[in-house]
Amino acid sequence: MTDIIKDAVLAEDAPGMFQIKQRFTGDVLFECKLPVEVETQSYGLKLGFAVNAAVKAGIDLTHANLVGAVLAGANLAYADLAGAYLAYAVLAGANLVDAGQRSDGYRFVGWVKGGVLQIRAGCRNLSITEAREHWAKTRGGTQLGDETMVILDHIEQVAKIRGLLKV
Repeated sequence: MTDIIKDAVLAEDAPGMFQIKQRFTGDVLFECKLPVEVETQSYGLKLGFAVNAAVKAGIDLTHANLVGAVLAGANLAYADLAGAYLAYAVLAGANLVDAGQRSDGYRFVGWVKGGVLQIRAGCRNLSITEAREHWAKTRGGTQLGDETMVILDHIEQVAKIRGLLKV
């Protein structure tokens, strides 16, 4: 993980400032001043604080590099995480459903945006309906397709149990 994080988003020239960058271009999507008690914490906690601040400010985090973010307990109900890179992110208690990885390494995460369950897997960001259609078409009748449908069912059921979706 240190190789991934070595491109630290901490602004070196501005002590206490933290930046969330776009994962492909490196453009700054959001910058905030960290409270003193957060400045001394781990990279993941700093990034988690910045993500929470960005969401509260209504910042679009599409394609954000969120590698290693500690998002435990984060309220991300209105966050746009399309294309966000969540490798090594701690999502416990966040209003996301982390369904883990499929056998080929694709990690599946669900969240609700505008009342619609969204699915993030690999480079895909689809509604639950689009996700089912996509993987039925591309992986239907295969072990990977069966595994995917179980993962999608899991995300949908857990989202309902947590009250993220209206039943």
